Amino acid sequence: MTASESERVSGDGAAYVEKLWLMFDRLLVHSVAERALSSAAAKDLTATQFDGLRFLARHPHCTIGDIAGGLVVSYPAATRLVSRLEKRGLAARTPAQTDHRVVNVALTELGSQAERSTRARRAALLNRVMENLPDSRRRSLVSNLERFLSSTLTDRRLITTVCLRCGTDHDDNCLVNRANIALTGSPLSPI
Repeated sequence: MTASESERVSGDGAAYVEKLWLMFDRLLVHSVAERALSSAAAKDLTATQFDGLRFLARHPHCTIGDIAGGLVVSYPAATRLVSRLEKRGLAARTPAQTDHRVVNVALTELGSQAERSTRARRAALLNRVMENLPDSRRRSLVSNLERFLSSTLTDRRLITTVCLRCGTDHDDNCLVNRANIALTGSPLSPI
């Protein structure tokens, strides 16, 4: 490690780490996420709308309250999100079969297609970025990201914020689930 590299990670290294973090964030947001969301198949979705589609794809027939809790937004924000998705023909509200006072929200076929194609495009774009790294560096990046996340998930609020609410894709061995077990002794319930 050179002197300048050593200075970057010690002392005021936090400033350098913050710069790297911002660059990494911009790479993911601008190079991957925004391009995936602006594709024709995505119908120019916003990031929030895609989050809503992703949540609905993994939580079939959920309520607006479920969406609000799952996306960690207010009930009014979830209602506005569902209204916007409905206007675009991506989601539909239907009365619950067991209690007609309850309204369920589900993806339409168009919404399912938009979610799948956007997720696939995002994965392809990210893979293209990752292909520039040799296998050993790619494995190192993944390992270091896992270690970083594991070391920061030290309180329930952070765990709740970081949890992706995977629903039907819930993985008991998920990094966030393992952090919750370490903190509370209990696994997260599949949200």
